[in-house]
Amino acid sequence: MTRLETIQNMYGWAGFVYALDACKSRSDMAAVFAAMKAKGARSIITFDYCDNAAFGRDLLNAVNDSDIYIFPQHYSYENNFKNAGLDIPVSISELAYGWQQAGDFSAVQNALDLFMINNFPYFAQNAEEGGSSSTWSKFINDMNYYVSIANGKPLVVTQTVWPSNEDEFAPNSPNIVVNAQSGQDNWNLWMVIVPIFSNPTTSCGCGEIGMIKW
Repeated sequence: MTRLETIQNMYGWAGFVYALDACKSRSDMAAVFAAMKAKGARSIITFDYCDNAAFGRDLLNAVNDSDIYIFPQHYSYENNFKNAGLDIPVSISELAYGWQQAGDFSAVQNALDLFMINNFPYFAQNAEEGGSSSTWSKFINDMNYYVSIANGKPLVVTQTVWPSNEDEFAPNSPNIVVNAQSGQDNWNLWMVIVPIFSNPTTSCGCGEIGMIKW
């Protein structure tokens, strides 16, 4: 079974994201990946970029040392992996809004092995409280959009959050509730959402999605 076929049969929570911009050593990355695996992670998603010619090999070796799957999120790595004959699915992670504003994205769309999704109901124009029905509706609407552009490729939710304050992420809705309780309510909503997507036979009212729920 290829890694992509494995992804297509994975459901539920799968792992963590990991930033590459610090350009860590092979041993440092392997230690972090091993700690992630010890917490139940099956996979890691990378983001950002390390401008070091030798880093790509260190990253792959660290993954191999840790015996964990990797989803390289940076589009520029695609040719390096595929030309080397490596069985590593490649993707990028983006908001639905980013795709909708991108114009002709067919070249990227066709190059991806799977779609990694930033799904943030927090940024919706009509966002209210973290556990509200509008939060669920926005999440499902974005998932339906990804179904429409994915052409049957796997969908992986890679990032979602409901902050407890507005210091770093300014909301777009005048009616939003941004505090610790709203964040907790959003987490509680996730505890409902994840089991729905953990079972591929369960209907979620969001189209036919063969996906990992991240």
